[in-house]
Amino acid sequence: MRKMVLAATAALAACAVSRDGPVPADPDGDALLAEALAGRIAGEPRSCVRSQELRNTRGAGDNWLLFDGPGRTVYVNQTNGSCPRIQPWHAIRLRTVSTSLCAGELIRVFDPQTGVEYGGCSLGEFVPWRVSR
Repeated sequence: MRKMVLAATAALAACAVSRDGPVPADPDGDALLAEALAGRIAGEPRSCVRSQELRNTRGAGDNWLLFDGPGRTVYVNQTNGSCPRIQPWHAIRLRTVSTSLCAGELIRVFDPQTGVEYGGCSLGEFVPWRVSR
């Protein structure tokens, strides 16, 4: 499973980011991924990340969440299945009893201004992308 996630992440990086920079936008959020991952390299996937390490969360298409981590690390999470309406102006809600976010936990997507929920999905593994030196 770990090798499959790494291969999928590497394939995503190859498609979304070229040596010359981000590729043009498409409706699935590839442009947001390309921008966030430009100049970064993927690390080993993690099944859990401590909540206190994560600051900002944003969506990229219906299957990707980006979490800002410590320093200039970005954690990329491919949700298990489509997660409806993950958009920059929407938020996610989750219930956890631990101090970490882990693969398999359920999240709900909602509009923070109206409170309308659009559905949910479960988190995948967290892949840290760090600035290459």
